[in-house]
Amino acid sequence: MAFIGWVARILMVGAAALVGNYVGEFIREPRQEPDDVKMGLVRTSVNGSSVVGVRLSISNFIPAVVFAYFAGPPRTIAAFLCGALVSALVGNRFEPGS
Repeated sequence: MAFIGWVARILMVGAAALVGNYVGEFIREPRQEPDDVKMGLVRTSVNGSSVVGVRLSISNFIPAVVFAYFAGPPRTIAAFLCGALVSALVGNRFEPGS
């Protein structure tokens, strides 16, 4: 039971960091068209079919998760705030392949 709680906390912190990154991207560029959004669940592949998946910005996600564990409880709020702050200030500048 303790293992399930541990995994659930890790998933909650990861989800909060992703949502923070998503919010921070719209804070940085609020006038994006829906087709220009870099993060999203549904994308169109090269051959025209729809693909479902999350594009994870490692350069924004990792600092949010690390900060959340150093900040202490409530870690989900710290992950969200740090994810939004890093994504709004840094963007995808340090992302490989951008």
